[in-house]
Amino acid sequence: MDEHEAPSLSAARQLANHGYKVLVVEGSSRPGGRVFTQRMQSADGSIAAAADLGGSIITGIDGNPLAVIARQLDIPLHDINSSDVPLYLRDGSQLDAGLDLQVEAWFNQLLDRSAALRDSLGRGGDAISLQSSLDGLWSRREARVRRHQQQQHGLPQQQQQQQQQQVADDAEQLRVNGHHSNGYHPPPAVHEQQQQQQQQQQQHSSLQQQGPSLQQQRQQQEGYQEQQQQQQQQQQRMADSLENQQARHLLMQWHLANIEFANATRLRRLSMRHWDLDDEYEHGGSHVFLPGGNLRLLEGLAQALPIFYNSTARLLQYSAAGVQVHTDAGVFTADAALVTIPLGVLKRPDAMVFQPQLPPRKRAAISRLGFGCLNKVMLLFPHCFWGDKDMFGHVSSEPRQRGRYYLFYTYDSISGGAVLAALVAGDAAVEFEAKPEAVAVGEVMALLRGIFGPQGVVVPEPLQAVCTRWASDPMCYGSYSSVAVGSSGAADYDALAQPLGDRVFFAGEATTSRYPATMHGAFATGLREAAAIMAAFAAQRGEELRPALMTGKEMREAADPGSVAAGQQLVQLASLLQQVFDSSAVDSQGLPAGPDEEFGVFAAAYGPPGTEFEDQALLAINLAALRSAAKHAPVVIYTSISRTQLELLRDVPGGDERRLGMLAGELGVKLVGRPLQGDSLRLLEAIVQHRGLAGSGDDGDGEDGTGSSDEE
Repeated sequence: MDEHEAPSLSAARQLANHGYKVLVVEGSSRPGGRVFTQRMQSADGSIAAAADLGGSIITGIDGNPLAVIARQLDIPLHDINSSDVPLYLRDGSQLDAGLDLQVEAWFNQLLDRSAALRDSLGRGGDAISLQSSLDGLWSRREARVRRHQQQQHGLPQQQQQQQQQQVADDAEQLRVNGHHSNGYHPPPAVHEQQQQQQQQQQQHSSLQQQGPSLQQQRQQQEGYQEQQQQQQQQQQRMADSLENQQARHLLMQWHLANIEFANATRLRRLSMRHWDLDDEYEHGGSHVFLPGGNLRLLEGLAQALPIFYNSTARLLQYSAAGVQVHTDAGVFTADAALVTIPLGVLKRPDAMVFQPQLPPRKRAAISRLGFGCLNKVMLLFPHCFWGDKDMFGHVSSEPRQRGRYYLFYTYDSISGGAVLAALVAGDAAVEFEAKPEAVAVGEVMALLRGIFGPQGVVVPEPLQAVCTRWASDPMCYGSYSSVAVGSSGAADYDALAQPLGDRVFFAGEATTSRYPATMHGAFATGLREAAAIMAAFAAQRGEELRPALMTGKEMREAADPGSVAAGQQLVQLASLLQQVFDSSAVDSQGLPAGPDEEFGVFAAAYGPPGTEFEDQALLAINLAALRSAAKHAPVVIYTSISRTQLELLRDVPGGDERRLGMLAGELGVKLVGRPLQGDSLRLLEAIVQHRGLAGSGDDGDGEDGTGSSDEE
């Protein structure tokens, strides 16, 4: 089942290549999911281009499976030049590249210091956002810079603060005088208060020296002029300092927006502790665009695969016998299902229903992980007017809107036409969801004309415009995953990836802690789950090399002899065991009374809530499905385990025999036939009593269960 087709297609292709019958169920009317290549064209069709509205960059080609597929399909790759990205203010002023490099270096230092803080806090940093960490570190750095500048300028702190205020207030006057730098307008040269002080000094000097000679007057005037020049230079340094301080602040906001873009979320929601957990696994090499759009890769993978479109999954029922997927187009029955539904959909209360419901660990991971949005405004123009850069940036003067059209991708070299993509990240991306398309396009056009107009460039009207709203798309409800504040990091990604028995498997970018939020990560998880599915079915067919495992005979030999005697005294409870684990059974109120959970050859009945057994589970193991064990062991055996052990058992990959090995080995559970004793017997009695099953009041002397055997 898919609403993100990259992992489903990679898995389906792999399984089909190994002889499995596969069917891809797609909720939308098009292939690709969040990989969406849009054809754009002029009204008369004379100009056309392809633009990626969703995933657009292959991030690192060294060892990247998507780069390999592109080469296999003879699709060229366009290296992105990210070293030359001019940054503009709204009025067209280009920020100094050297200052940007300085701020970028400081920004990276802040990230390093944030990482050091994270390491020192350990789990104590779970509740801290990356925004809080960086804000505090940046404020302290700026305070140090201001103190250093005050010392350099040689002014008392109070006087410097007064002059800084005067610098800001009088900036417009200096602009009229023709002074400018880096797109900012510094203040006038002489402070009014200092002029008054100079006049007073002149008057005092005149009273002290009556009747100076012309030469003395000239020398005195030259001294005053020199003093005035020094003060002007000091004021100019102050102006430059304030200007750079403002520029540094805006540039820092731009780099923060870039982090929000990379994680498709707002920094205040991003975990300081885990946000960069995938850094060490990044692929090396160039980041590239795929000419013609990334849909070309998916079309290659989809060839000859059966795909049902417009088939949104509503209900997935699974048991040891197989799965049933209920969709808008009908019901599909299969031996196993691979779920690639985006995390944003799984988070919704009206998401597809799993029956039985997802285990607590998986539900908790779905809740804790983040899933935000990144939006784009795609514009097709009659011609290119922006030069030969792959990207250029816009530095907003409003920190809250730092992510609004903060970066532009130029697609003219790869799309077949003059296409610009304006990226929207962070708070701006969330607000963008409700913005009318005409308003958004008007904002982008005003910005482009503000940037290129001062260069003498005439910006034409677009031939076509497309706005994304990924957070409102019911097939995904967002762009990609992130590690939110309070998340367990890699553990949550791993929990989301865990299968439900050997029947329901999970793939997608939110199921990998090494390559989340990437197209190649999504693709690789499809291959991972294809291998898991094949391993599970191979184990069921007895084709896998089996790990060391207790056989049925060894299980009986290892059993406590007392349990056999106890079992003989409890034959009358056989029918109750059957009712507890019969999927069609009902309780005294007519409600379903079968097992609470089933996976592989295992079924579990939970201990009654509010009792001493609420953290326990009674486990039934149907060995009839294991050919290797059926010759030597009872077909059904029972035991009791904790709910935590049950969760660990469920998440073991590789088939039921490995689960049995873990149960008897790592978990130290003695596997015996149906006879129960001690706490296991008391647990069974508590379940029977809680459910009000027939015969729950028996005193143990009846013969209800004499017709049942361990072979049932």
